[in-house]
Amino acid sequence: MDLSTTDIEAVAEVIATAGEDVVTAYRGAGPQSPDVVSPELLTQALQQFVDIARRLEADTGPGPGGEPKQEDITELGDHALSLLQDLGQWATQLQRPEAGQRIEALAVPVALWTARRGGWINELEPVVNALAALANATQDPGELAGLSRAMDEITAAVGPTLRQDLDRSEPGRPWRILNLNHGIVATRSQDPPLMRAAFDELVQNLPDDAPAFFAEGMQQMDALDYPEPVREVMENYHRRFVVKTLH
Repeated sequence: MDLSTTDIEAVAEVIATAGEDVVTAYRGAGPQSPDVVSPELLTQALQQFVDIARRLEADTGPGPGGEPKQEDITELGDHALSLLQDLGQWATQLQRPEAGQRIEALAVPVALWTARRGGWINELEPVVNALAALANATQDPGELAGLSRAMDEITAAVGPTLRQDLDRSEPGRPWRILNLNHGIVATRSQDPPLMRAAFDELVQNLPDDAPAFFAEGMQQMDALDYPEPVREVMENYHRRFVVKTLH
């Protein structure tokens, strides 16, 4: 997946093909409760998102209505992310795993589209899940570097309420997982500048988790024989936030 661009046509293609696969499976599964939001309705709503996004992308000038407001982009992006999550769940329920993976992966370009249009991301869980799936699917440092940059954009666009991280009782909360995974992906990219950027964010956003992250990171340096420039970055943060804390 090319994360340097948010090609709306690529999003539209996945919705048209993978979404139709889920719709076909739903229709063949027999009668369903009339109260459920069907895959067909979800796919139609996602196609409406694509149509709106296309119009916004085509509008290169201020136009009579001016630029869309931040809250409108935020609402549009969050709605699309929620729809993707629901359609992905239908794919799982109807045993269409390949279609489900393609649908759920769209959370990343939709989140990047929202961020690049100036909106906030509040529906964070499907985005975090999609990023984790992308990270687990590659070992290539270059691809991981691109993913780290995308995670940096997404982290910066997370909504203010989530960023406050007021309730820290749930270790699996998406904000925490996003920051920890960003640090892991940056390390796996073996790109020292990306590592420093991700680590600085981690220290700022999850100060209580940072020492344990760097302690585990030093163990990984030995276990996986990382190159010396990568090791030097991890050693620096380990020295600052683990060794210093112990004294």
